[in-house]
Amino acid sequence: MADDSDQVPIPYVGLRNAEHLGRSIRDARRRAGLTQGELAHMAQVSREVVSLVERGRRLPRVETLVPVLDALELTLAFLPRPTWPPETT
Repeated sequence: MADDSDQVPIPYVGLRNAEHLGRSIRDARRRAGLTQGELAHMAQVSREVVSLVERGRRLPRVETLVPVLDALELTLAFLPRPTWPPETT
């Protein structure tokens, strides 16, 4: 299972991007009728990682994100477009 060391610090990419991605994943998970625990199990990550990502507290690395998207039957094209330059506040 992935842990927090598999996450990208928020200031690196911007708070708005993390929150937007988290909302998108949460909404997709809910549409799929999955709990955070079920998604975590399917993606082989911890429930804590799913929670942190959904709340916009962490941005997952690609190695974590792809299994989450696979579990939700989504592709990388699903991801929201980031804002640039990233906000750090």
